[in-house]
Amino acid sequence: MQLFKCMCYILSSVSLAAAVSNKSFPASFKFGTATASYQIEGAWNEDGKGENIWDRLTHTNPTAVKNSDNGDIACDSYHKYREDVRLLKDLGVKAYRFSISWPRILPTGFTNKVNKAGIQYYKNLIKELQDNGIEPMATLYHWDLPQPLQDIGGWPNDILADHFGNYARICFEAFGDSVKTWFTINEPHQICQLGYGSANMAPLINSSGVADYLCAYTVIKAHAKAWHIYDDEFRGKQGGRISIFGLYANAIFLGNWPQVVIDRVEYRSKKEGYAKSRLPKFTEEEVEYIKGTYDFVGYNTYTTSMVRKIQEPSFNETGFEQDTGSLTYKDPTWETTSSDWINIVPWGTRKFLSWLKNTYNNPEIIITENGLSDDSLEDDVRIHYYTEYLSAILEAIHTDKVNVSGYIAWSLLDNYEWLFGYTLTAAVSNKSFPASFKFGTATASYQIEGAWNEDGKGENIWDRLTHTNPTAVKNSDNGDIACDSYHKYRDDVRLLKDLGVKAYRFSISWSRILPTGFTNKVNKAGIQYYKNLIKELLDNGIEPMATLYHWDLPQPLQDIGGWPNDILADHFANYARICFEAFGDSVKTWFTFNEAKQTCQQGYGTATMAPLIKSPGVADYLCTYTVLKAHAKAWHIYDDEFRGKQGGRISIVIDSDWFEPATDKKSDLEAAETRRQFSVVIDRVDYRSKREGYAKSRLPKFTEEEVEYIKGTHDFLGFNTYTTSLVSKIKEPSFNETGYIVPWGTRKFLSWLKNTYNNPEIIITENGVSDDGRLDDDVRIHYYTEYLSAILEAIHTDKVNVSGYLAWSLLDNFEWLAGYTEKFGLYHVDFSSPNRTRTAKKSVGFFKKIVASHCLVEKCVT
Repeated sequence: MQLFKCMCYILSSVSLAAAVSNKSFPASFKFGTATASYQIEGAWNEDGKGENIWDRLTHTNPTAVKNSDNGDIACDSYHKYREDVRLLKDLGVKAYRFSISWPRILPTGFTNKVNKAGIQYYKNLIKELQDNGIEPMATLYHWDLPQPLQDIGGWPNDILADHFGNYARICFEAFGDSVKTWFTINEPHQICQLGYGSANMAPLINSSGVADYLCAYTVIKAHAKAWHIYDDEFRGKQGGRISIFGLYANAIFLGNWPQVVIDRVEYRSKKEGYAKSRLPKFTEEEVEYIKGTYDFVGYNTYTTSMVRKIQEPSFNETGFEQDTGSLTYKDPTWETTSSDWINIVPWGTRKFLSWLKNTYNNPEIIITENGLSDDSLEDDVRIHYYTEYLSAILEAIHTDKVNVSGYIAWSLLDNYEWLFGYTLTAAVSNKSFPASFKFGTATASYQIEGAWNEDGKGENIWDRLTHTNPTAVKNSDNGDIACDSYHKYRDDVRLLKDLGVKAYRFSISWSRILPTGFTNKVNKAGIQYYKNLIKELLDNGIEPMATLYHWDLPQPLQDIGGWPNDILADHFANYARICFEAFGDSVKTWFTFNEAKQTCQQGYGTATMAPLIKSPGVADYLCTYTVLKAHAKAWHIYDDEFRGKQGGRISIVIDSDWFEPATDKKSDLEAAETRRQFSVVIDRVDYRSKREGYAKSRLPKFTEEEVEYIKGTHDFLGFNTYTTSLVSKIKEPSFNETGYIVPWGTRKFLSWLKNTYNNPEIIITENGVSDDGRLDDDVRIHYYTEYLSAILEAIHTDKVNVSGYLAWSLLDNFEWLAGYTEKFGLYHVDFSSPNRTRTAKKSVGFFKKIVASHCLVEKCVT
């Protein structure tokens, strides 16, 4: 009950230090929590679910995850979703962001087999949420790619964009009547960079600078496809909205890579001896198609980083880090947490919110993930974290005038934290969040759902990775069961309702909707599951926000190359259309991709995420190229076919630390800005490829048509934020430590987004911190306090248009290669119990109080 106490503390009136913002969150502001299917669901092979890349990784390479953990059972949310919803209801949150497991909907990742049981699971979860007054927010993809899609190359194969579109369409059709907030892909940057660039996430491909770029290319196209499918086919009749956030913001807004990225990758590619740029090029048609495929901004925020410019790295080394030409690091004075990558730096979140506002014309922002990991029921650090971050968000809203409409805490439950398995200060603002500000939580299908092969769900890349290379995940963990949210979605909705949040961002599992990833088989059971989840959310007064893709690519799409294969953009669009059709009548907020940067950089660049492809500077750029086109396709589909009749919105979820220049030197200032462009936006140099000996840039080039097509493909910004890094120019790259609480970095980033993108609406789609699962999660409370305070300052002082905050995550869940060793949940999940028992942590009471009062202190000023 400790998390319950923590959230209650937030949602009521909150009595904190005077430094905490005394402003209140807007009446319309939605508080929620977030989870991800693989991290919490479990049921990895139940009811027809297909294998995903985390299933494959944890089963075939178990030692890759701490303690050889996996998400086979996770939080058992597949069976315990009702209990989860009870926790949400008790928290008092109004939103719950969950991810849909692609292989649970489409067991093969393709549409040749639609898993009715998977669809029914999500329908049940959605209904449970709605019955308890909790808005379901669905993420279509949260890192659990169906393994069959990884088998064809994964996200680096641009054909996945089409499969994602098909999967999205199935989700929209199945759940769109109830889910009105969709997120296509969660943290696409992490999907690509960690999964294909640094081998730090399934599928553990280490191809930085190549596969991660291909992944990003595909993810962007996949998001666009899903967005357009929703916009064209479902928006008019379902009235929802859809978005994405990550490295890909500039492409979503303007249709193409940042020029700095294009020039740098092309330069280095040539110098490295490549015949052409490692970065895939968008055609003019693709640019136009991708541009504007967002309805709001989903923003996951956790911490901040400093940035320093470095001397040109050796051309014998190819990779994303070399392409950026900068170094990120943590200020040693920043408050640390039990998560080695998260510092409590709430001002970084406020800065990021302001940056989003200024960069993208003040879009609506939903903070779709924010949280902290710990290991105690007495989670005072979590309370501190939430206090700081929510205070920063309040300042972003009131002072910076950022349009933040909701906050989704990560996570409702301790869950499977990818390769970590189950192992994971600033003044508090006295300002209040706007009345319209939405608090919620977020999850992702592979991280929480489980039921990996139940009810016709297809295999995704995390299924494949955890099953064939289980040691790649800590403790050989997998998301086969995870939190078992596929079966326990009603429990999850009850948790959301108790939290008092008004929104829930979940991801739809592409492979649960389209088991093969293609439209040849649509899994009705998967569609029904998300419809059930959406209905449950709506019945409980919680807005569903759906992410079409949160890292769980159907394995069949990886088998054809994954996101580096640009054919995936079409498949993502087809999937998105299916999701819009299925769920668009209920889901009004859509996110195409979650953290597309991570999809490409980690999945295809560093091999730190599924499908573990290590092709830095090549595959990761191809991935990004595909992802941007995929996003644009989804956006245009929604805009053309669904917006008129469904009335929703669609965007993408981007993620980034705030990159703070280490000094006021011009070189460090330039390095920090370049790092932001590489990590968050798709806008600006690319000269490294040439000096590396490549015949042409490694960065794929968008055609003029693609630029126009991609440009503007957003209705708002989804922003995931966790920490801050310092950046300085140095001679050679060096190891970056993470895990610092630096909320001022988030505030700076919000301001940067505001100024860079003409103050777009921003939804902070993820913000949170991991710990070791303790119920006394004081670090999490501290983290939320710092970051929410920074967001408040971004809103009030910096006038950043932050409209929402989604805490990551509702549940402890499967945290990718960390397995179940990283715990981001507001609710602890007993992964040793077949029942996946949920227990409120101390931070629950804290967050619940904030959601109820829209204030971080006992008495707020407006």
